[in-house]
Amino acid sequence: MKSTRKIIFLALMVGCGIMLQIIESFVPVVIFVPGFKIGFANIVSLLTLMLWDIPSMWCVALLRIVLASLMMGTIFSVSFWLSLSGGFLSLIMMTIFKKAKVFSIYGISVIGACFHSVGQVIMITLIYQQYFMQLFLPILLALSIVSGLLIAIISNQVFIRVQKGMVKYGEIYYQPSGVCSRLFEFEVEDDKINNLNVIGGCHGNLQGISALLKRMPIDEAIEKLEGIRCHNKPTSCPDQIAKALKAYKKA
Repeated sequence: MKSTRKIIFLALMVGCGIMLQIIESFVPVVIFVPGFKIGFANIVSLLTLMLWDIPSMWCVALLRIVLASLMMGTIFSVSFWLSLSGGFLSLIMMTIFKKAKVFSIYGISVIGACFHSVGQVIMITLIYQQYFMQLFLPILLALSIVSGLLIAIISNQVFIRVQKGMVKYGEIYYQPSGVCSRLFEFEVEDDKINNLNVIGGCHGNLQGISALLKRMPIDEAIEKLEGIRCHNKPTSCPDQIAKALKAYKKA
């Protein structure tokens, strides 16, 4: 059931990304840097990272680039290689900064946007053996900071609304902070925890916690888990589970 739901979600994200990329390709951008785009299709990659994990983000982003190019008839053209090189370098840097666990989604988005521009400049230099585009790089990076922040703001708003929609159906997706776990997936019914699936973290320990929480009332789980710390950290996976349940109650 979990894998089926994830496949459906990723397919939906790829479809949305393709649609956004095609629409943006028809919108002329009047600006003094040739070829600059805001990159609204990157919203789906960022949203996938927020809701799932890094491998899912890679899958959605690369499939979106390839399939959108196929649909527009630009596969293996210069624009395809520019999109692929920018996207690939962007994904590498977003992965690194995400794993560092010290950057917010805004910082990750800005880094991704900046290195997308760097990747494109590198590729166009290799293809045409011309170095004039490097003169535009400082301007491109400045514009990328703005577009990266815009994409992060939109993605975060969509993420909040998706979470609220899932809460109505007794589902919670929560991204913990300050711990090794990357994502909590809850199923709740009658204010009791039906199921908890944790992505990342200490697999054995979290499997044990998930089994103990099954059919436990939310208030009791919060009381038992809240305030637990992991070594010198101010929080822990159990404490983050309590925060996720408290966020669910407030929604």
